[in-house]
Amino acid sequence: MLSGIFLLLFFSCNINNMESLGDSNFVLGNYELSAEEYHQAIRSDPRDVILYLKLAEAFREMNAPEKALSVLGIASKLTEEREAVNRMRAHLYYDLSDLDSALKYIRLAEKSHARSRTLDGLMLEAEIAMKRKQWERAFFFWEQVIRRHRSNSKAYFARAAVRLKLADRQGARKDWLTARTLGYYSEKYDSLFTQIR
Repeated sequence: MLSGIFLLLFFSCNINNMESLGDSNFVLGNYELSAEEYHQAIRSDPRDVILYLKLAEAFREMNAPEKALSVLGIASKLTEEREAVNRMRAHLYYDLSDLDSALKYIRLAEKSHARSRTLDGLMLEAEIAMKRKQWERAFFFWEQVIRRHRSNSKAYFARAAVRLKLADRQGARKDWLTARTLGYYSEKYDSLFTQIR
């Protein structure tokens, strides 16, 4: 009995050490090492969905979205609660420019938030609408983001770009100035917005 408890504690500590090493390497930008550590931890505890999510994120940072999606496929089979898995799938498909799949998975992830969408979901929907040049739709989603998070400088900047497309130059300049005040700066677009009167 005592040896069984000792073995359980030993394997639990070993898994935690591998996961901690993976986390440390991830923070340091050593994504390949973090992926190796997460992979070893998964071998020790193949039912821990969080480890699969961490491994998928490491693959995403390594610009290996297909590997990340494969890992998420396994994670999805291990849990009934798939919100985090679907959310990550949405971002991976967005990275791959598969906007239909990105929308599908962000909407699946958002199902549990039927009354109140998450900030992440709103921002992804806005970015997808912008890529599709659906300016009114993009404006709607950026508006929702700003209502929830008034200090989101990226949202003000993006809404400024959308307002330009909608020929609202005054609103675009106001949003751009707000974005700059909140700390968002893009040298690439700075000259464009400074020309707006």
